[in-house]
Amino acid sequence: MIRVENVIFSYRHSAPVLRDVSFNFERGESLCVLGPNGTGKTTLFRCLLNLHSIQGGKIFIDGKDAASYARESAPD
Repeated sequence: MIRVENVIFSYRHSAPVLRDVSFNFERGESLCVLGPNGTGKTTLFRCLLNLHSIQGGKIFIDGKDAASYARESAPD
């Protein structure tokens, strides 16, 4: 399961690209993220992959804080 709670992310000193983003989805479910160019879709997935450090909120993968995973590891 992936749980995203009130995630906030911005690039350097700019306005937030992601602001209070929250959702849950279980293993086997599908997620579709739609929106115009420049609305934060790729940024959201980069945060989920721990490629960007979020400024607020939490991301959990199978109940574990995503920030605690090393980039080389992944949950089974």
